[in-house]
Amino acid sequence: YFHKAICQSSVALADYAVPNDSLGNSRRLAQLINPAATTDPEILETVRTASARQLAELCDRTPAEEEKRGTILMPFRPVVDRTAHNPIMPLHPITAMRTPGHTPAIPLLLGYNDREGGTFLTHITKYPELYRNDMERMIPRTIDVRHGTPEAKALAQDIETLYYGREGYSPRKIDECANLMSDFSFAIVMRITAELHARYQHRSPLYFYRFEYDGELNLYKKFLPSPIAGAYHADELGYLFRMRMNPKEVLPQSNEARVRRYMCRMWTNFARYGNPTPAHDESLHFCWTPVPVMDPNSPEPFQLPYLRINPEPQMAIDPDKERMAFWQKVYDRFNGGFQHPTKAMH
Repeated sequence: YFHKAICQSSVALADYAVPNDSLGNSRRLAQLINPAATTDPEILETVRTASARQLAELCDRTPAEEEKRGTILMPFRPVVDRTAHNPIMPLHPITAMRTPGHTPAIPLLLGYNDREGGTFLTHITKYPELYRNDMERMIPRTIDVRHGTPEAKALAQDIETLYYGREGYSPRKIDECANLMSDFSFAIVMRITAELHARYQHRSPLYFYRFEYDGELNLYKKFLPSPIAGAYHADELGYLFRMRMNPKEVLPQSNEARVRRYMCRMWTNFARYGNPTPAHDESLHFCWTPVPVMDPNSPEPFQLPYLRINPEPQMAIDPDKERMAFWQKVYDRFNGGFQHPTKAMH
């Protein structure tokens, strides 16, 4: 179907993307539209004949309370359909990622922005009582710990201390909230995905990046409240495309123009050659190296080489290293490592 893949907006393991109770949500949606619909045929007919407006207006009312505790509500997601005549997703994403050689020889480019969470500050700053009383909601569902247990409560306290210090959470700590949201929704699952790929998908070269430039073409943050330093979710798109919503010209010798040239060149190189910095491209003075493969059962700690994308791109090891070291210990304790994420909703 395609010969290259680029993941710029998180991955299938994100809390808001991993398969959930889609069947239950579908039943509840049908009942909201037609309370008399109780059998499967009636439920199917109800959702098939409902208007797009009805479906859109009611979908956020369908999740159970546990799912509503998530930070980004997405009630309807891809489902495992292995019994279908022509299945689209026959395996759970975690199963697929942990199946050796499951991914064909398709190069993968994967990464995130340094302040992804800046885009998702509204909920955590507008409803402080939800977080003061329930920091467990910030425990990723890929961690094998049941919410409400003493272990989960202790972990929630550790998370709060890591991001907010001894004084604890406050909606006024905007930078700290952004870091927590960045890690919860993007950085942790991106790192898990990178390690699973390195351990099990040896046919597929992986190039990992962290976009960390904040300039005039970071357009999305300009439409959001609480602007803080860093690249928000989708801010890198201004360096790949001319945006009609806010067309912006930059000086040819500016850092913005330089980052834009690098981004466009690397992305088009990748699409054409499967390598963002091929040796023959003399316009790029740096080399983006892929993540080395490793034995699936290797006890050696995984190290993640990545390209820092800014006006002077360079390779580095382990993005957000200090915070990820905390999460590494958490996954080691509850899961036996990043390479063993759980599928369960707790």
